[in-house]
Amino acid sequence: MQRGRILKNSMKATIQILQVRVTLGYYVFSGGIITDLPRQPYPCHYEGKVLMATVKGDVHDIGKNIVAVVLGCNNYKVYDIGVMCSCELILEKAKEYNVDIIGLSGLITPSLDEMVVVAKELSKGGFKQPLLIGGATTSKMHTAVKVSPNYFTLEHPVIHVLDASRSVTVVSSLLGENKGDYVTDIMEEYDEVSMLHTNCKFECALILQHPIIVFINRR
Repeated sequence: MQRGRILKNSMKATIQILQVRVTLGYYVFSGGIITDLPRQPYPCHYEGKVLMATVKGDVHDIGKNIVAVVLGCNNYKVYDIGVMCSCELILEKAKEYNVDIIGLSGLITPSLDEMVVVAKELSKGGFKQPLLIGGATTSKMHTAVKVSPNYFTLEHPVIHVLDASRSVTVVSSLLGENKGDYVTDIMEEYDEVSMLHTNCKFECALILQHPIIVFINRR
């Protein structure tokens, strides 16, 4: 816990000191949240706009803050709406900022269920943005089995991002010319993961229904 607090405070201090202004942008990071700056006289071009949020019930944001800095330094406009974000707030801000990608973060186990809720509501609301899933308790297996079936299409895939170092590669692939090929590869990979999960459940059920009893003869 103490190391976590130290890392979190270090991140905040670093962001505040640097006051990173993204390339030609009109926004700066201030304590992990983007704030407005006076409009500059020259034009600005972002590679894309990304909404980031820690889901409801979760207050952990160290990893999310790192991702925000990494994306910002690569000329992506990041809207970090903070922690304990309800599904309604996430959907509202995604519409308000007209973002290209939505990223969900969480550390505790209940956050996994909340991410499923958000995916379902995005589908019901007719959203078209790709959905990124990240956080210590998240995994490719959970994303493929629990989250993806509720939202994944070739237009708006659901992708697990292992760590901050992968974020730029994933985002640039989703917003680039080869998005179709990239998403198709992800879809095929997740289908295999989901099938593996289903097969494992089936085999476990068989074992429970027909247990194998091993007798060990002792001398």
